[in-house]
Amino acid sequence: MDNKKGFTLIEMLVVVLIIGILAAIALPQYKRAVLRTRFAEMMSVAKTIKDAEELYFLQTGEYILRGEGALFNNLDISQFSKCGPWQTNGITSCKNFFINIDTGNPHNYDTRMVMIGNSQSMSTNNTLGYALYFDKSRIPGRKECWASVSDKTADDFCKSVGTFQTEYHNETSMKSPFNVYLMN
Repeated sequence: MDNKKGFTLIEMLVVVLIIGILAAIALPQYKRAVLRTRFAEMMSVAKTIKDAEELYFLQTGEYILRGEGALFNNLDISQFSKCGPWQTNGITSCKNFFINIDTGNPHNYDTRMVMIGNSQSMSTNNTLGYALYFDKSRIPGRKECWASVSDKTADDFCKSVGTFQTEYHNETSMKSPFNVYLMN
């Protein structure tokens, strides 16, 4: 009787096959979990910035304008110590996302909003974004989930949290066409 220790080739192939099947199931779930976590962080950051801008508006009667980047540092926002310095155009980069505070011009509040994308800069192709409009915009308090049309995971995520509104092209924050979903 042979007392060889070890596994046969068939046993090894079965184990590799089982690991492959488990990985194929687990990886998409993991990606969705990471997406949900980052999106929750983006929502929290956007709310913090919006609240600070609204407080600034109550104190001064106006929002901080684009081109006044140094004034962004005067907002009551302490959680962004790990982000880069605010640029004059209202943009900063953080570890997992960029922040774009779009305050339009002083006479037109239509586009007053916070836009956050899931890459570290606006020049990178973003696949997921969150927009929160200020109280004095034409659509106060509106929340939008933005998903690149080329990223099915991001698009499926936005579908799960909102209702399809429109498709945009040539948006500077998202370098590729994306779908916009309205959130409750």
